[in-house]
Amino acid sequence: MRSGPLRCPDLRRRAGLRTTPQLLSILEEKNAAATFFMQGINTSANPGIAKQVTDAGHTVGNHTFSHPYLTRLSPAGVRNEIDRAGAAIRAATGTAPTFMRPPYGAATPVLFSGRPIV
Repeated sequence: MRSGPLRCPDLRRRAGLRTTPQLLSILEEKNAAATFFMQGINTSANPGIAKQVTDAGHTVGNHTFSHPYLTRLSPAGVRNEIDRAGAAIRAATGTAPTFMRPPYGAATPVLFSGRPIV
């Protein structure tokens, strides 16, 4: 059994066509789970990547559609970014994301209205 503090690594590099299969292999080897926060624009262009992630038992979270600074958008613009990304992820994986991570960590009050934020 594992001892010590639970660690949740924050992978700052983009998982992509070449790196996601390698990362999934490492996670499987280590018997580790992860949440991949994906942008809708990339998920739309490469839906198989998101599907590989969920098929391997990991979670896909929402990282907006086009990775804007949400603090610079209107409330409607923020909702649009989140909703478009959610639709792309749902189309690719068959599951709607339940977590959202704002780009650059830039949170606004709109984000806290009924959406789990990471």
